[in-house]
Amino acid sequence: MKRYNREAKGGYYTPSFLTMNIDSNENFEDIMTAKGVSERSEALFLHEYIHLLQDITSVSGLVNICVVVDYMKWATNITKQGVLKVPCIPVIEDGKNLLPNAQLKKICTGSGTLKDSYDNPIVWQETLGVHLEKAGTTIDWKYIEADLQLVIEIKATNGNIYSYHVGEHCISETMAYMIENTIYNNVIESPSDFPYRVVNYVCDYLMPGFSQDPLNVIALCDACLMHSFPGRALYYGLNILKKYENLTPEGVYNIMVSPQLLQETGVPQNLTIEHLLKIRKDDAVNQMSGYFTANYDSMITWTTQMLEAAYAIRMKNPYFMLEIARGRDIRNNKAFIDVLNEIGCPVIMNNQNNMVYIRNNNIKDNVHPPVFNVISQIYSIMNRNVLEHNTYKCQLMDWCHKDFLTTGQKDLTTDGDSCRYAPWERVREEDIHQCYFGQIWYTWGLKDVIPNNE
Repeated sequence: MKRYNREAKGGYYTPSFLTMNIDSNENFEDIMTAKGVSERSEALFLHEYIHLLQDITSVSGLVNICVVVDYMKWATNITKQGVLKVPCIPVIEDGKNLLPNAQLKKICTGSGTLKDSYDNPIVWQETLGVHLEKAGTTIDWKYIEADLQLVIEIKATNGNIYSYHVGEHCISETMAYMIENTIYNNVIESPSDFPYRVVNYVCDYLMPGFSQDPLNVIALCDACLMHSFPGRALYYGLNILKKYENLTPEGVYNIMVSPQLLQETGVPQNLTIEHLLKIRKDDAVNQMSGYFTANYDSMITWTTQMLEAAYAIRMKNPYFMLEIARGRDIRNNKAFIDVLNEIGCPVIMNNQNNMVYIRNNNIKDNVHPPVFNVISQIYSIMNRNVLEHNTYKCQLMDWCHKDFLTTGQKDLTTDGDSCRYAPWERVREEDIHQCYFGQIWYTWGLKDVIPNNE
């Protein structure tokens, strides 16, 4: 599984990089126009767009953005010349909280897809227990731990018993699936139990009957993502919620972000969810702006506007996700349309490698959506073992080929093998003005760096 992706049948969203890939041949520039797209494509887009909103309107999403940017700053400065051994895995000697961030990020994220030894998805049969476990990190050479990791133990239909770490991954997927399926009931085939139904199983064990209303679970998940450790918030929150009766979904959300729960999860008394969100938003604006050089001023403006708009939406109406879930299809869903008009959608790529974006109402400058995809690819090269015998095919190769044909520019994708095997070579003077990958690699000071995983 691509650990940093939010995967679904028919597409995936890449957190921190604002990009979505959708398994459809249709042109998503048409999604909100009179021409439109199929109901299936609308449902797929909605699911992935919910992940984008989770990324930029929640505390956990914004924290993740900042952690990723910190990692990228470190990894791209290990060397400025010669061979760079990848993946770049921080150790305690690297300082700058890189190791603690990596360890805490893993706890926060939790498990993803659960499969057996034959790669078959595990099917839930019975919940055996739900509890918090100690987990921690190394700070100043000392290991510090606390009750951070939520664990659900289940018996599967294959007779085996499994332990699953409940975190941001399965909470965000449960929420996105429930919104998608509430609006587009059974339009997309039913996904696997893990991660898409995990929160329901936790709720049914700790608070039977709560999950019968999908809006309760959507509100619960949305509020959990407003915490730095969503799994821990889920556990403490359900134990508080079961003391109440006849709660509305809005009431569920309010309790989950209340000072009572914040104190239960160790947040200082002088901080509220609103304070935490503003702090994380300001951090994310500053961090993401650092990706771009002077040549990409419009990208700084665009990214900043998206994050500021997302913050304003959450502050103005904390229940906007519930309003989207209560609405009709996306073309007739006022809450969804209002959000889309304010935030837009940075990168949508279909399975024909056609890349489009939806401009929001506030951006007038020319922007460069492929840059988000390039940054995501460089993260994969630095952080994951994606090279094959020290080679790597740029994900934008097919899109660039079509773009060059459309614009009449020289087709770099057929000029040598760099796009297919070593896109970092496109820093050459004759290539760089046409290649987004080469531009980012160059402006980050990597023009003389060659990644190597052998």
